[in-house]
Amino acid sequence: MDRTLRRLYSLSAILQRTIVSYEAYHQAASCLFEDDRSDDQLLEGIHERLARLEINEMVRASAHLAVYLASLYTLIEGWRKWNFADPEVDRLLEDAGKVQRLKEFRHTVFHAAEFDDPDVERWAQVPDNAEWTSGLTDAFRNALRSWHANLEARVTAHLLRTGV
Repeated sequence: MDRTLRRLYSLSAILQRTIVSYEAYHQAASCLFEDDRSDDQLLEGIHERLARLEINEMVRASAHLAVYLASLYTLIEGWRKWNFADPEVDRLLEDAGKVQRLKEFRHTVFHAAEFDDPDVERWAQVPDNAEWTSGLTDAFRNALRSWHANLEARVTAHLLRTGV
């Protein structure tokens, strides 16, 4: 039981980091939305800014979004590795294509890859990815809150289901 509780708290900590990263992205992106310049204008001079390691709101928003998405995949890994279950989370995770693209995105973020790697571009090109990740984040939040609110029953059911 102690191991299951440690894992539950670990998933909760990962979710907290994920949500904080999203909130930081949203705050930085809000500044960009107030800017009247086009996306092309905002990206103008990107190579020079990279060379100077200059951080602006575009870089800040992009970095927070990348960490949010990569952390979300880390949460998926832990959820699956430790055999946690929730109908809504598991339903969303049935979309193998989205999960795989998120995994590739995470690898691109946390492993050395070219800054304009196609995995990042692929993720951004699918219109409903943002809706799916938002729904998945909410589903994880609801599931983990339910686990904590019904701890004894949920852990007992988990141990019986997984045979641990």
